[in-house]
Amino acid sequence: MIFEKVITPSETRFLFNSQLRIRKTVNWFPVFLLLVTVAPYILFINRLGFYWDDWQIVFLEKARAWQTFWNYFVYDRPFSIWTYLLTLPVIGLNPVLWQINTLLLRWLSGWGLYLTLIGIWPDKRWQTRWMAILFVVFPGFSQQLISVAYSQHFITYALFTLSLAGMVAAVNRPEYRRFFMGLAWLACLLQLFTMEYFSALELLRPLILLILFLRDKKDWRYTLNQMLINWAPYLLNLILFCVWRFIIYPGWLQNSDPNTPGLLKSLSEHWVDFLNISLRDSLGISLFSWLNLLTPDNINIHLKEFNFSFLYGLLSGALAGFVLYRTRHLENLPPEKTFLIQSFLLGLSGVILGGLPVWSSGRSSAVGMWSDRFTLGPMLGACILLVWLVDWAFRNFRQKLLVLSLLLGLAIAFHFRTANQYVKNWEIQKTYYWHLLWRAPDLKPGTNIISTQLPSALLSNYAAGFGLNVLYNHGPEMKKVPYWYFSSAVINDPINKPNPEFPLRYSELRNISYEGALSQSLIVTRPSNERCLWLVTPYLQSSGALTYDEEKIAAFSHPDQVINNHRDSFPENIIGREPAHDWCYYFEKADLANQANDPAAVINLWSQSQELALKPRNPAELYPFIRAFMLEGDLHQAHELIGTVHDQSSASLPDMVCGLSRQLSRETEPSPENKAFIQSILVEFKCLQVNKQ
Repeated sequence: MIFEKVITPSETRFLFNSQLRIRKTVNWFPVFLLLVTVAPYILFINRLGFYWDDWQIVFLEKARAWQTFWNYFVYDRPFSIWTYLLTLPVIGLNPVLWQINTLLLRWLSGWGLYLTLIGIWPDKRWQTRWMAILFVVFPGFSQQLISVAYSQHFITYALFTLSLAGMVAAVNRPEYRRFFMGLAWLACLLQLFTMEYFSALELLRPLILLILFLRDKKDWRYTLNQMLINWAPYLLNLILFCVWRFIIYPGWLQNSDPNTPGLLKSLSEHWVDFLNISLRDSLGISLFSWLNLLTPDNINIHLKEFNFSFLYGLLSGALAGFVLYRTRHLENLPPEKTFLIQSFLLGLSGVILGGLPVWSSGRSSAVGMWSDRFTLGPMLGACILLVWLVDWAFRNFRQKLLVLSLLLGLAIAFHFRTANQYVKNWEIQKTYYWHLLWRAPDLKPGTNIISTQLPSALLSNYAAGFGLNVLYNHGPEMKKVPYWYFSSAVINDPINKPNPEFPLRYSELRNISYEGALSQSLIVTRPSNERCLWLVTPYLQSSGALTYDEEKIAAFSHPDQVINNHRDSFPENIIGREPAHDWCYYFEKADLANQANDPAAVINLWSQSQELALKPRNPAELYPFIRAFMLEGDLHQAHELIGTVHDQSSASLPDMVCGLSRQLSRETEPSPENKAFIQSILVEFKCLQVNKQ
């Protein structure tokens, strides 16, 4: 029989009691599991920040009111607000603490999984340990460091796995049955009503209970009866959840539920689509998540980062394998047919049930930049399946240990490289925010920023919109926000049919909305090694330094949306301390002073930058200083800077001097001296000949 077990009930109790005795000597494993969990990230933990969906919570935290969270999350997960009402008062907006918090939650989820599995198979210690180890470093999920957003997911995951562990303990420890079952039931209820991610995994419970009660080797009637009795409290929770989620809750919504199982409802018409998504994701999550670690795209020995991560990962995997090998005397090494069948069924069921909420809504973990979050549910089963495969394919324990240690090392190396990319991305974000604050200390309400590039690759359009409101929204309004971010790609209509009063609106995310117009836009470019952040003004249009896509939208920039106020404080608790003042600080401040027609302030900034021997990243950034010297009558210094522009731009942008000179004629007083000076520049750099051509 599939579930036939070779040990008797007395042997089961002996094994479980032995487990308790052994635990006194091997209680290092939870610490060991924690070390594995943090190993890929420990070197970067204090240099990580906020990413993607983190920004919506950072924005909402400003309200410090449960009603704000309720109104925001009522759109799809109203009861999930308790996770933030519990954690935000303790953690605040400290990104390091958020990273630590979410890593601890992932570890707790893995520890709950281990307690569950070791309770099911008390004589399969090395297998269950590896299932938990691979769970905490599963490479199919790469968004661990989006720590604020995914803290909800891992709180829910921890509740689920600990609830499973409590259910198993209630069976194994009948003297404490009520205690363990009560805790398990409460955790089950809480996780179901927090998020729907792991709701279908609740159907693993009858399979687990079946495995547990088949140990008693009694007839099927007794086994099924015990399974149903013990499953009943959790089944009741699941029924309550389904009634709430699919009958009561939809009536509350004014809009459609984004997480409704639409594909499942129309399964008779779209069963091929459902089967295709399910099969593709199941294979991708269970198998290719690990095989992809060895694809050519993930190997580049020319990069020091890759070599270090590879060495770090393999050494970590080897060390973990060595530690676990030293405990081999505790293991029952020969694989058993019964265990192989049970672990295969449990793992396969975990993958299918874990993916069901995703696939039923027509989504896939393989489609979309942020979609690997959909591997969270199935990864529990995928890790069980992987250990099952290794245990089945290899007969020698050392071979099994070698393969698993190698996979562990590759997974750690992958997450190590991912963490390094997140560190770099946070630096890019901080640079963007500080450049923007230097250039635009404050903004008029209604302002929107349009750009051809997101502030960073780990943001979405709406995340950038929340970020702007974190920087500039000083009022209590948390629903109709005064600022927003738009990608140039989503406003093609007004670009192709210019209309300054063309409305720009956003109302696609829960209860947040923005209303503005194209006449309230700022065109902003992302800083790079070749240029600072640019708030597009006419001289930048004339310089020829903008890209083709930036040129298309440059005319819609309205710098008068900037308010040149002195700010007493900046959100340093969120974006970090103000960085050292490099060239871009002096340029941004000079550009702001130039807009305010304050040449004395611009010249003062130039003097400060030259004391530090700073040089422009792009020659067009000298324009505010050239104009200031002209306005102050220092034509000699202005000429020198124009010569610098020519020297630095003649190869790549030969017309920059001419374009900036003509802009000077439009933005300076038309005195005889200025006219003569500009005319001499046009002649010296042959701009008149270019114009004739």
